[in-house]
Amino acid sequence: MFKRIAATLALALGLGMGLTVPAQAATVVGGLSVEAACDTQRGAITYAVLIGPNAYNWRCRLDLGGTSGYYSVDLNRECQRVYGGNTWATPLNSNDPYSWRCWR
Repeated sequence: MFKRIAATLALALGLGMGLTVPAQAATVVGGLSVEAACDTQRGAITYAVLIGPNAYNWRCRLDLGGTSGYYSVDLNRECQRVYGGNTWATPLNSNDPYSWRCWR
């Protein structure tokens, strides 16, 4: 009975250790332009504006005569457009709107 439990435990530990994959740290691949993201996603008649003090307060502004408004901007999409798939946007400091970087 003891040998069976020991063999089962050894098998379980061996399989568990064989299936683990070492984690890799994300690395910065470059910066991004919120202005370019607005142009690409919302059209050339928009421009990037900050509506608050932190990194998450970027918007695309449309100001066209009687039509105006603020629109969201997808910075993950901008990273993927510039640096390819499997990239995402994260600020280095959430209190600094100019600290956005693209990561892989």
